[in-house]
Amino acid sequence: MAKDRIHKFYDGQTFRDFMVENAYVVINFTSRESIKTNDINSVFTELSDYYPKVKFIQLVKEEILETFNDEEVSEVPTFKFSINNDYPVVHTRIKSGDLFEKIRAFSKKAEADERY
Repeated sequence: MAKDRIHKFYDGQTFRDFMVENAYVVINFTSRESIKTNDINSVFTELSDYYPKVKFIQLVKEEILETFNDEEVSEVPTFKFSINNDYPVVHTRIKSGDLFEKIRAFSKKAEADERY
């Protein structure tokens, strides 16, 4: 069920359109080639079930390289937390437990925001 809440994009325009249409988004920039992303990707997927007001996106470098370049992502995993298509927080080299805390705090902002 959690995998159904993870949005994946294969072209930059669809990704940008989604970002404009959604208020609270967490983006996981990952890579198939990086071993260090496996554990955190599974945590990211599990967390998507618990926070319905937040949209979860996973972008795989090998599938959408141009967007990685446009977003200036050079290291995986990188997580961007977006409110209204703005990136107030970017995390690289984050650990699973820290990711849980960051997403939980971000979700509390989304829940408190009565506009959405």
